[in-house]
Amino acid sequence: KQRRIALAELVTHRLLAIGGSKVSSHSEFLHRILRGRGFKVAPPRPVNSYEAFLAMIASGQGVSLLQKMLSLGALEGLTTRALKESGPDLRIEARAIWRKGETSPLTRNFVDVLSGIKAGAC
Repeated sequence: KQRRIALAELVTHRLLAIGGSKVSSHSEFLHRILRGRGFKVAPPRPVNSYEAFLAMIASGQGVSLLQKMLSLGALEGLTTRALKESGPDLRIEARAIWRKGETSPLTRNFVDVLSGIKAGAC
């Protein structure tokens, strides 16, 4: 089992955030967590694409925080670890996404299942 990593250890490295230099919800997420916990950190370096973000981390150019994704651990050059810390500020809000106007039975079922979860039916 991998050891957990403390935010204090993570912030000693350059932070990277997905998104443009003007607006980035990922950068805002990092800022809210780290500043909220008392860390004085430079603004994360913005990276325009997800692929470039992963490549920069894999090549040692920075670190970041992301929600748990099983596929990340399988990518060459990347390691993921759980944080030592926990709390409401470290929870994420998941968002579903689908094509606007989509009416296929598969998509309708997806939306219905998600609606049931929100309503507490599951």
